[in-house]
Amino acid sequence: MGLVHEFTDWRVGLVRRIGFLDGYEVYASVALVVLALALFAAADSRKRP
Repeated sequence: MGLVHEFTDWRVGLVRRIGFLDGYEVYASVALVVLALALFAAADSRKRP
């Protein structure tokens, strides 16, 4: 939602509410997307019983 906010000017998302990320919203949103993909990949790679 942070990337949607940056490119469409909607007032939604978590990143815009964090003060110290002011000016770095796009980078923080991309980092959150990469983190989510890494977590999904790690969860998927675990062996199932």
